[in-house]
Amino acid sequence: MFMGRKNVAKKYLFSAVLGLNLIITVLSLILGCLMYTSNAKAIRKNLVLVEVTGLLTNIRYGLHFGKNIETYYGMQDLLEKTAKSAEETDSFYIVDEAGTILFQTGNSVPGVRILDLAEDSYLKEGEKFYCSFPVSDGARMITESDISNDVKDWNRYYLDQTLVTTFGFLVVTIVMLILRGLLKETSVSYRLIMSLLILWVLGISSLIGYCTYTEYRKSIEQMCESMERTVLADLERVHENGIDDENITGMDDYLKRYVENISEIDGVSLRDTGDGCVFHLSREFLGRVKVDYTMQAFLLLAFSVMILTEYHLFVSGIHLNEEEDDYG
Repeated sequence: MFMGRKNVAKKYLFSAVLGLNLIITVLSLILGCLMYTSNAKAIRKNLVLVEVTGLLTNIRYGLHFGKNIETYYGMQDLLEKTAKSAEETDSFYIVDEAGTILFQTGNSVPGVRILDLAEDSYLKEGEKFYCSFPVSDGARMITESDISNDVKDWNRYYLDQTLVTTFGFLVVTIVMLILRGLLKETSVSYRLIMSLLILWVLGISSLIGYCTYTEYRKSIEQMCESMERTVLADLERVHENGIDDENITGMDDYLKRYVENISEIDGVSLRDTGDGCVFHLSREFLGRVKVDYTMQAFLLLAFSVMILTEYHLFVSGIHLNEEEDDYG
């Protein structure tokens, strides 16, 4: 009778751990995908900011000298020229504090939710991505981007992450089954299986943190490439107007606008050959970002461990009650 109850308890404990493994794996996958998506949106906003930095600077410069945003002369031409050369942005909207459109490119009119976007915020709707940047006195620039390719990349990431997580879950489960079959002592096998589960949680949390940080590092390269492309295009327009390099002044102030708007960049200069830019990344800012990504992975780990601990206490309590019943 005692051995029968002991076997039942062993089977129950193992089933409980398997259930816990499944729950933590699914939750880690979901939270990891949400974390990746959140970071991917922030990266997309940074790429758009790089592209519109010059436009925003020019508009603010004009407003600084007394121009009125409602009747800003040449605003439409500025927006249309930028829209034609932009790779990350399709349409531009200048709206006032009430969300009324003052200037726009294209014929479509965004919904109220988009026009009311707060400064420095962003929103995804379907395969469209909208960003809001401050211009002056409550006026905002709202950008619209087609992110259909990004959505495909995100979906591909979700699929890859699901496959990796599923494979890891199956491997961990198989090892658990092997340990359960080899070790007859319930308490020993249970501790080993729980240790294996902790290692699995640590592994999947680290993988998710590494993947999101890697994508962020790639985005810095994209930002630099976009910045360089914009600078060279501006120089080409200057050359087309018949101005030689030796007559170009204010280049340092021109490049400074990117340093002031892009936190990841600590300095930028034009190469002596004039065919590109040299970028100096901000070690201090990137160090803080690295800590933030590490903390995100740690919080995911802590959340999983918290569930693991609560479940362990629950299962241990039931097992203890069964032993008390066996011994009277």
